Amino acid sequence: MKRSNRLLVCEKLERNQAYLLDTAMSLTKNVAEAQDLLQQTSLAILANADSYEEMGCFIGWATKIMRHLHLNNENYKKIRKKMGYDDIPADDSSVAVCENDETCYCRDVYDFIAAGLPTEQADAISLAFEGYSYNEIANEVSSTPATVKNRIHAARTILRKEFGD
Repeated sequence: MKRSNRLLVCEKLERNQAYLLDTAMSLTKNVAEAQDLLQQTSLAILANADSYEEMGCFIGWATKIMRHLHLNNENYKKIRKKMGYDDIPADDSSVAVCENDETCYCRDVYDFIAAGLPTEQADAISLAFEGYSYNEIANEVSSTPATVKNRIHAARTILRKEFGD
């Protein structure tokens, strides 16, 4: 990509921050979540700056990216809630295993992952659960994204059989 095109995207992104924050607020209804969504969107825009065409509408493109990120975030929250991960008491070690303030696992799921899955699958699904992308996991475990997807799929299949949908 030409450097001037990247600068153009950066300039348009900077110029439209207020509008994008308002859009994020309309989606999330929460200041902290809106700021997080704006940051996620800004990073995605910068990462995909080469796919922006100058003749296109920047605001429309940026808003579409923001909506997709918001929907992904909401789906992730629903899945965590359905699985019971958001209701885990962090101070009860008989119920939960907490690696840090944000990452807790149900004790039975954590034990099953640690004991019942091959190391490669356990590592991949643990990192996926923490929110890492396939590419990030692949870098972490020195593998390809396709291999990571296969390992996660296999681990999820085993977990579904053990714990149900």
